[in-house]
Amino acid sequence: MRTVLLSCLLLMLANTSFAKIIDFEDLAHYLPGTGLLIEDTRPVTDDYMGFVWSGDKTGDPLAGNPPCASGEAFLWMEGTGSTYLYAAEFSMANEARPFRIVSLMIGSYFFEDQVVFASGSSNGGVRYQQTFLIEDAMHLTRHQLDFQNIGQFALWAGSGVPTHDFLEDFPHTLGIDNIEYELSEPVPEPSTLLILGSGLAGLAGLIRKYRR
Repeated sequence: MRTVLLSCLLLMLANTSFAKIIDFEDLAHYLPGTGLLIEDTRPVTDDYMGFVWSGDKTGDPLAGNPPCASGEAFLWMEGTGSTYLYAAEFSMANEARPFRIVSLMIGSYFFEDQVVFASGSSNGGVRYQQTFLIEDAMHLTRHQLDFQNIGQFALWAGSGVPTHDFLEDFPHTLGIDNIEYELSEPVPEPSTLLILGSGLAGLAGLIRKYRR
């Protein structure tokens, strides 16, 4: 009985995932040999953080990877780090290992009451859809999503109210400072867990025996 309980406990621990943060800071572009940031944009690298990235909400590979802004290549949004995702839409996917999107730290550059759409898909089917509003321009806010067991996450901008009339035709670009996510861990086969549990139970028995 103890062996079975121990195996169940190991199974639960193996299936436990912990939240991680994608903050894009390691993509910052520095002047070689110095700590000086270079003001520019460059695409997110292939397979960054284990995800397939696309500058298109559908995940179209022909769209290329979404860009990151480093330094003050664009107007600095209060609260962002050195580097942040700078895009009107993007998607990230990992069909091999389901993941959960917990929250986003996000802001709109030139538009108030900016509508933002988010979706989470798995095996080609949409599991989650959410629409939220960014009320203030140039200001980061955290939005909780909790999209669980998905293979692809997409985010794109809708309409917003420009802060100045001359910005009306500007793209509704978003600044994504970080993405909080959980990536599921591979679960060992039940037989492997049973063997491991039996071994640990036997070891515990030997320890008790020699303590007497």
